[in-house]
Amino acid sequence: MIHCGQPQVGDAERRYVEQVLDSGRLTRGDMVGRFERELSTSLGMRVLCVSSGTAALHLALLGVGVGPGDEVIVPATTFVATANAVLYCGARPVVADVDRKTWCIDPAHARVLVTKRTKAIVPVNLYGCPADIDSLAEIVEERYRRLGHRIAIVEDAAESIGSSSSRASAIHPASDAAAFSFYASKTIACGEGGAVACRDPLVFHRVSRLHGQGMTEERYVHDVLGFNYRMTELHAAIGLGQLERMHEFMAKRRDVFGWYAGRLGDQFVSQQVTPRARHGQWAFAVTKEYGPGGAMDARAVAGRMLEAGIETRPIFPPVSTFEHVCQKSHAVRPAVAWRLHQHGIVLPTHTSLTEGDVDYICRELRKAAFFS
Repeated sequence: MIHCGQPQVGDAERRYVEQVLDSGRLTRGDMVGRFERELSTSLGMRVLCVSSGTAALHLALLGVGVGPGDEVIVPATTFVATANAVLYCGARPVVADVDRKTWCIDPAHARVLVTKRTKAIVPVNLYGCPADIDSLAEIVEERYRRLGHRIAIVEDAAESIGSSSSRASAIHPASDAAAFSFYASKTIACGEGGAVACRDPLVFHRVSRLHGQGMTEERYVHDVLGFNYRMTELHAAIGLGQLERMHEFMAKRRDVFGWYAGRLGDQFVSQQVTPRARHGQWAFAVTKEYGPGGAMDARAVAGRMLEAGIETRPIFPPVSTFEHVCQKSHAVRPAVAWRLHQHGIVLPTHTSLTEGDVDYICRELRKAAFFS
């Protein structure tokens, strides 16, 4: 079986885990701090490690002041956690369609959804492809100049560590905060875990306070309703070892993306990055709506691929289709997001793949798609 995602754990991760076990401190030790410092250096912003990517996004939204009665614009094509984090804050997710080329939030649609209640926009860097945050920043600036209304930009970067924005930075200069995930399938895989990167020291202070049950500098004294979102020493140990191998991982992912693009580029459509941006290459996904054989039926193709021993994933269904989201959001049917879900598929993308594996995957995809 060729799996869709597969973490690669080596000697560095084992060595750091052994250090944690030898220390006798599974929480509140030194390893989380070491991981945070290395991440901060890598990302160019102060970072707080937490228990999951969802926790990171929840805290980032709270950190920029999102609360009950606010609206937060999110893209239709994303994992449900993006909308869930907004709902955790008591706010309303407002769903925007996605761009035909990047598959990330469509700035033109986001613009028409802005109201006086809009508190934040959450661009998702889907599958590692950076969203067009330059255009979102123009919306934010225009709104502030005209009405004095500040809208925060909080990047959902759960899938995009290793990508860069249009200014060659891991986090766009216009973004107030970003949330990363270290789930088992991610480029840096801790099993579970996440991180919040904040530009404003006051936002970072608030996020730090909230992630540990709202405890003050005095132990067991709490002055705000907080959460148990701390990262464990064991997860940080694995993450530290993974981070040391980041260049190795990214080089292999570039190879995998290149193999796919060379074999599928003339028959299928994949994501396109905005000018000067760099794809984080977390997952290679394709769609087929036209051409020989007509539109690809993603579900049928996934079934045929599985019969051939290849695990795939569907492109996310629009979050506006989920009952708990649509009850609180606009009742919209985003056309581009729907087509991506119906005609798109996520192919295996990880550092254990060989060129022969990709050859086999592409052959089976063509057979499945052209006869679907």
